[in-house]
Amino acid sequence: MKSFKYFFIAAATIVLAACSGGDSMSPTSEKIQGPLGEFFEVVTKDYKAKDGKVSVEIKRIKAGFPEPWKEGMAVGYSDGQVEPGFTIEFQDADGNVVSKDKTDIVSDKDELNAIASLSVDESATITFDCKEGAKQFKLGSTFKSHGEVEKTVNLGGNIGPYSIMMTMHIAADGKVTGAYYYKSKGPGNYLYIKGEKSDDKISLNEFTKDGQQTGTYEGVYQDDVFKGRFDTKSGSYDFVLKPTEMETINFDNIDFNSFYAEYTSYNEGDSGMSDDDYSSGNSGSYDWDSMLNSYEQYVDKYISLAKKAAKGDMSAMSEYPGLMQKAEELSKKIDGAKGEMSASQLSRYMKISNKMLKAAQEMQ
Repeated sequence: MKSFKYFFIAAATIVLAACSGGDSMSPTSEKIQGPLGEFFEVVTKDYKAKDGKVSVEIKRIKAGFPEPWKEGMAVGYSDGQVEPGFTIEFQDADGNVVSKDKTDIVSDKDELNAIASLSVDESATITFDCKEGAKQFKLGSTFKSHGEVEKTVNLGGNIGPYSIMMTMHIAADGKVTGAYYYKSKGPGNYLYIKGEKSDDKISLNEFTKDGQQTGTYEGVYQDDVFKGRFDTKSGSYDFVLKPTEMETINFDNIDFNSFYAEYTSYNEGDSGMSDDDYSSGNSGSYDWDSMLNSYEQYVDKYISLAKKAAKGDMSAMSEYPGLMQKAEELSKKIDGAKGEMSASQLSRYMKISNKMLKAAQEMQ
């Protein structure tokens, strides 16, 4: 597994490319093609390219975004839920295509956020690369939606033969935290959960208040019903949890960041189950969690820097040493990581790597 470090170290080699400038140009139409055309339009005026770039003014004409967008969804790739995008086709005076460009959810996030935040009749700009000879342009759009609006749900049901009551919070970025108690022990005897939601799947680790991991949840969350398998040293148990009337558990004072996904000794007296102590399982070590956090930060930085370089932004040169330092730090974390990745950790690693590969393919 550690051999994959050579992939990202090699990927840190960035070719800084320059771009030529263009002349005055105008949109072929104020209409934007694609799913965002109902919500935005191009402001018709003469545009002037400078240093190979042109900033196109876009005005909101209708509130919101296409379905399944809901109010409160954030813009972003790994930390958001919607990905609005714009494409541009530059043409010469005869309508022949001179060049094309499109926005990137990572490097153009600030401009896309500004567009998303517009009220009706307000406008903001998106900057594109262009080449000499462009006299007109045509704007298109894309839109992706994923994730859910931030929510807190109260659930009740059984883990095997044991009845529980749970409060679970799902953040906009897919992070999940919560607490629950076994009905046989009553409110106050809480265990805590921490994990992630991806599409309709939820993976959770269970902890005591002092941060000892005591089990794992793997399940599917659909229509506010959470069902799957709960694993402990003593065995595996099916669970089905459904919305229920209960007093919402307050876990605001719990430091979930101090809970690490690695099994430790466990006192069964803290549990609602009459099982043996929990011990090590296939949850992966915190070393890999820490490495994956660093890896994702590195990939986001790499994509942003590579996009700047591809657009001829020479400020990328000044940021390059910082990227190499991140690569070196990440390499050390990989070398020092103990144990093997768990299934959920490996899944996260593949997701991050695919994000980097996707960005590299789009910039070719």
